[in-house]
Amino acid sequence: MRKLYSSIENIDLNDSKYVGFFFNFVNSSILLLHVMFMVFGFLSGANAMGYFNIGSIALYLFGFYLIKTEAYTSHLIFAEIEMIAHAFMVSRIFPETYGFCLYLYTLVPFAFFSFYFSRSKHIVTYSVIASVISAIAYNYCYYYASPKKALYPDIISESTENFLHTFNASMLFLIFTIFCVVFITILYNFIGEIKNENVTLNDEASHDPLTGLNNRRLLDIEMDKKLHLFATNNIHFSILMCDIDDFKKVNDTYGHDEGDKVLVDVSNIIKDCTRPGDFLCRWGGEEFLIILMNASIKEASQVAYRIKGAVELHKFHLENTDINCTITIGVASSEHGLDKESMYELADARLYKGKQTGKNKVVSE
Repeated sequence: MRKLYSSIENIDLNDSKYVGFFFNFVNSSILLLHVMFMVFGFLSGANAMGYFNIGSIALYLFGFYLIKTEAYTSHLIFAEIEMIAHAFMVSRIFPETYGFCLYLYTLVPFAFFSFYFSRSKHIVTYSVIASVISAIAYNYCYYYASPKKALYPDIISESTENFLHTFNASMLFLIFTIFCVVFITILYNFIGEIKNENVTLNDEASHDPLTGLNNRRLLDIEMDKKLHLFATNNIHFSILMCDIDDFKKVNDTYGHDEGDKVLVDVSNIIKDCTRPGDFLCRWGGEEFLIILMNASIKEASQVAYRIKGAVELHKFHLENTDINCTITIGVASSEHGLDKESMYELADARLYKGKQTGKNKVVSE
């Protein structure tokens, strides 16, 4: 059952092939019904019904052309006019007990789905109008379909009459079942779209759009988790505060677009030098912060030196030239027994110390 729900949810009803399938399926079903009505009309001696359904068949054959050209609103209009006209015609020939007028109930859901798939902005208004028209048409047909007014009240046997009513009522329930399946598909598709939008919004809210790294909003949440693990299970972790040296000169000399390329390259270097489970964050501007789980101050310093060396050796390919950059890194660890803000401050102070003593350094004490 979950697989079925998943399949339904993954159907993209914005895809034109599904819209075309819906209209073709409905058009084919109505066409088949009219073929049966035509045969019944001629076999029962109600030739007027047979001839009318020949016209209906021709109309729905033309409907395939309208669907092919995506003239869905035109298809809806002519289909509803034909259904009402057919109901009026049958109500003058047979009594209401034959059940032909029951098909008028389908006008409302048919109108709703047709306008939905044609992406009409007035779907509610048109559905209400269709409901009113359906109610008026049904009551009109019911009045004229009484045995006293019907042209052929006794043209068939009572058993055949019961069969016709059962058949038409069953067709009505089948049609509504199909509409329910379509509605459920629309509902699951809508839920799927909301889920996807939420995933996108959450991703945008927690990740840096330039580098794809986590942002400070998610960093604070992650730091709280790591400190909790340290407090409850004594699982150590360390942080690296990284800053690209003289990055302002890169922006001033080559422009911010070229500076963005440097930021992306550095973020990729950091990814390559860390483990998949490490938490990488763009702290802001040209600064990055890394959380290294199960890493002592010594182990974190080794990772920091690896990042520093990789940045130093990397050729940054800008628009008109290649340049070299360096990075300075401050290291702090949960071994110091500090809270979140104090760890940030310690790593930042060590980063500042590295900047003051020549840059391109790792400072862990």
